[in-house]
Amino acid sequence: MMSPTLEPHHADWLIDHEGTPFVPLQVDFTLEDVRLGLAFHEAGHAVLCMAYGIHVITTGIVSWQIENGSWNTVGNTSWEAESVLCRDIAAQCAAGELAHLRHLRETGRLTAETAQSAEADHDREQAIAILATAGVTLSVDDAPVGGLSWREVSAVAGRQVDALWSQISALAVELTYRELSGDEAAAVAGMTNPPVRCL
Repeated sequence: MMSPTLEPHHADWLIDHEGTPFVPLQVDFTLEDVRLGLAFHEAGHAVLCMAYGIHVITTGIVSWQIENGSWNTVGNTSWEAESVLCRDIAAQCAAGELAHLRHLRETGRLTAETAQSAEADHDREQAIAILATAGVTLSVDDAPVGGLSWREVSAVAGRQVDALWSQISALAVELTYRELSGDEAAAVAGMTNPPVRCL
């Protein structure tokens, strides 16, 4: 179900982990196509979170109409984890873009231009920041000694996205209608929303 206006709890959805506002991309898609693409993105995050033992708090997308009559759409998946491998946290960060890309490919709309609509550099930057707090370096290309490579993490995430595609697809369809709690998302995907692991 589309929201015609933003609700107060959506405020955090409009900025990245550093507080920088997201800039909506202009793509030649219908609103429904944009929403479905972002639903696959968020479903990728949520499903891999649950697969890796990360507790999902909420997941969803929201669209709102702006002054010129067009629509903006953003998505968000919030989660909480303790005692989870840094590689797994980074992989779930990579999963959103990968799920979006697979959706575009399977629907025959993956081109160089449409692939840009799936780019999620903010997810990579968030993963870099999160791992840095744990003393782990996440590089874009080759892994440093004792660190991780985003390229390798993305390869791991891609295999998981493929293995869990039916769960991601089921959740994505539901997310086009409504925001979900983590437990609701788990029920739709046929998974278990893990409890928060405490140290």
